[in-house]
Amino acid sequence: MCKPRISGPLSFRPINANVKENHAGKGDYGKCERFYSTQYSDKKEDGIQIGRPLIRKTFYAASSNTLGESESEKPEFEKADLLEKLKHPNIVEYVLIDPKHKTIIMEDTGFSLAEIRETVRFSFYEELYIFLKVLDGVQYLHDRDICHNDIYEGNITLKKDGTVKIIDFGSAEKTCPES
Repeated sequence: MCKPRISGPLSFRPINANVKENHAGKGDYGKCERFYSTQYSDKKEDGIQIGRPLIRKTFYAASSNTLGESESEKPEFEKADLLEKLKHPNIVEYVLIDPKHKTIIMEDTGFSLAEIRETVRFSFYEELYIFLKVLDGVQYLHDRDICHNDIYEGNITLKKDGTVKIIDFGSAEKTCPES
C-alpha cells in the first residue's frame, strides 16, 4: 500500500520556540490554534510534553451545554470521560480537556483532507490507504460503542508523514450495545 506523503504549500514550517498559528481552524463552536513551545523540550507542564506540536481548541461562550441536550449535542469539552479513553493510531489524541475554561488541547494532526485536496491529487493506492486507515479508526470506535456521527473529509486529517486521523468528536456519542 502506498502511504501518502505531503509536500508543498501545506507543509509545516520548521518548529521554532513558541510559534503560534492562529488560523489552524474555525467552526460553529470554536476556533483552533496550532502552537509549539520548545523552550523546555525535556520537561512537562500540566502533563503536556513541551516541544510537541499541539492544537488548542477554544469554544465560544454560547457553545455550553444546556439542559435537555443529547450527548451528541454536547461540545467536546463536556465529553472528557469519553474522549480521554480514546487511544488509537487513527484517532486524535486528546491531551488536556478543561471544561472550566472551555478548552481542549489535542495532538497536532496535520491538515484536513478537504483542505489538502484543494492542492494535492492522490493516486488510487494513496486513496485506498487513507480509506482503510479511516475504517480502522471507525472500527475501533464502534468496538467501544462510540458513534462519531460526523465523518467527512473535513474531519479526517493527514500529516506530512502520511498519518491519517479522525478528529472532531463534538457530535460523538456513546451508544448502547445491541442485545
